[in-house]
Order: sequence, then structure tokens, then C-alpha cells
Amino acid sequence: MSFARFTSDANAPRNILLDNVFITEYLPYAPDMCVKVYLYGLYLCSRPEAAENDLERIAESLAISPEDVINIYGYWQELGLVHILKQDPPGVRYLPVRRGMTALQRVKPEKYADFNIQLQEMTTDRMITPREYNEYYNTMEVMGIEPDAMLLTARYCIALKGGALNYAYILTVARNWAAEGVRTAADVEKRLTEYSLAGEGLAEVLKALKSKKQPGYEDYSLYLKWTAKLEFKHEDVLYCAKTLKGRGGLERLDERLNDFYSKRLLSAADMETYINERDALFALAKKVTKILGVYYENLDYVIDTYILDWIKKGFAENTLTFIADFLFKKDVRRLSKMHKTVCELHEKGLTDERAAAEYLERLYPPSAAYAPSKPKNKPFIDKAHAGIAFTDLFNDVNNEDI
Repeated sequence: MSFARFTSDANAPRNILLDNVFITEYLPYAPDMCVKVYLYGLYLCSRPEAAENDLERIAESLAISPEDVINIYGYWQELGLVHILKQDPPGVRYLPVRRGMTALQRVKPEKYADFNIQLQEMTTDRMITPREYNEYYNTMEVMGIEPDAMLLTARYCIALKGGALNYAYILTVARNWAAEGVRTAADVEKRLTEYSLAGEGLAEVLKALKSKKQPGYEDYSLYLKWTAKLEFKHEDVLYCAKTLKGRGGLERLDERLNDFYSKRLLSAADMETYINERDALFALAKKVTKILGVYYENLDYVIDTYILDWIKKGFAENTLTFIADFLFKKDVRRLSKMHKTVCELHEKGLTDERAAAEYLERLYPPSAAYAPSKPKNKPFIDKAHAGIAFTDLFNDVNNEDI
């Protein structure tokens, strides 16, 4: 039986329809992974019979455990967006999105009386509204966050951004940390210690990126991801940052480090070797396309589709540039045609320039239309008689009557 389905009173469209209420009232406050799980499950609801509509498959696709999937759906169940079926295996039924469900819990004020006082003391620039307090209560109740942990989180965010900080930022930090298991005051203190230790390293990385931004919790989280989860050393992260030469910020660096991690390039030496090889391939792709007279905005496509394959087939740069030049002169100016020619040469074992030249000259003989024309009725003057002929001509001119 499929894991995720719509209830009978929920729509079952062919395409995913995301309710505007979800975007405005739920998405801004939900942890990133909670949003991913909800959207992926929503997609699977439109494909109830698909093989991937299964708890184990969902967990594998999102790189989390099946228990995490159920716990995250517990978050959405508390908000009234889904209903978890207690069966073996469990299932989830998506409910219609209704406005105002974020204020689902009305907590008795006395339960958080001390919390309210301490939070207001931190927020000196304005008075906290009942709605804000209710958002804090709901988040703590749903995510299992201790009041002291929430206060420490709020103090950190206010110190980082100032007293006029919007409470939504604090809740976003708290929810993301809670999704990572940071729910007690001790957990928050440990996380802040990690941030403090990462501060000097992150400052060096930002300097290498030529960025003057004040780092936020997102930036610290990225740095800890690289050095703890992906296990890059600080000097390797710093080297990678320098390769960007100030183009792009931490997000661009994150993309590059993720790419290096997927290729198992975990040291600065490995990165440097790869970058140098890639630069050489880029230069060759630029040279070949320029000779052929074609333009590609993204040369990565040319490298991955053609250049790497040609190199693997044993063709050197001089041979490839010769082939491109030869085909251009024969008015063959497409990479796909050059690829066909290169593959044909490879099949015949003709990978060096001389062998390729001899074969291509036979394959593309000079066209008659371009063959030089022979002179018509032009007398041949033998070099041995050239002097005599010139002397006779000179004498005839002198003897001519003027």
C-alpha cells in the first residue's frame, strides 16, 4: 500500500498544486527538511501506485532515516496538514490546507510566565505581541524545544542582528536547530561553542572570498557542514575559497565543495590537480570551437560531451586542432560532425596528426570546383632559349619604323 495519499476531501491533481496559504503561513516558519518532506510527499500523493511511494524509498531519496520521516510528519500533523496512520507499515494522508492552523495550540499563559518576562527583557526596542508569544509557544510545543533553549537562541540572534530583529528569524533558527537535534539549553550551548570555535576559520574564508558580510547562523552552519560532516580540513576549504577569486560568496563555495566531495577530491592537492586539468580542457574546448567558428556560452557542455571523450580515445591537442582546422576549410563547421570524424578515425586506429591528415585527404579530396585552372594558349619558353627569344624581340623593336 502506498505511503502517501490524499484524503477524500483533498484534491488529487496531476501536477502539484501548492496552496498559497501553505506558502504564506507555513513555509516561512518550517525547518528546511520539514518542507522537503512535505513537498516530496505531496508529489507522491499524485502517484499513489509508484514504487517510490514507500517509506523506505522516501527516506533513501531524502538521505534521512525512516524514523526521521515519521517524526517530521509529526510536525505537520501537529499543524493539521497531515494525518499519520498508525499501521504497519505506517502511512500519511494529506489534509486540505486551512488558514489559521498555525495558532493551533492555546497554551495557558502561566506555563510560560517566566519565559515571557525574560524574552521581553531581551527585546528592549518594542513590546512583544500575543501573536508572537503564541508562535514561540507553538514552536516549543511542536518541536520539543525547552524554554531555556529558546531563550538562549533568542539571545544569540539578538546579539547577532540587534534588538529590532524580527521574531521570525529567531524561530527559523530554533526550528532548524531543533530539526538537527538541538532542543535543550545544553544543546544550544554546545552549538554556540562550535560556532565560536569556527569563527576564526570562517572569518579567513570570508576574507578569501573578498566578502565583508557579518556572518550569520547560516554561514556558521555551512562552515560546520564542510569541516564536520564533509570532513574537509580548514586549509582545504580556504584553498577552495581562493580558487573562486572573489566570484560568488559562501553559497558558490558550498556548491564547489559539494562537487569536489562528490568526486572524492578532499584535499587541496587533489583540487588543484583537478582544476589545472579542467583549465587545460577548457582552453582546448575554446580553441576547437574558435577554429570551427562556433560559439558555446557554456564550454562545460563541450568538455563533458566531446573533449573528454576525444582525450580518452587517445587524441592529442595538436591532432584535434588539426582536425578542426581541416573540417573548417571543408566547410564542415559543427561539433557533432567533428565528433563523428574523430570516432571514425579512432575506429581505424588513426589518432596521430599525420595518420589523420593522410586519411582525411583521401576522405575529402580537393573539389574540381576549387582546382587551379590551366593557362590557355600560353607559349612555353624554354629556360635555355629564354635569352635568345628576348634578344630577338629586342632587335625587332629596334628595327621597327617609328
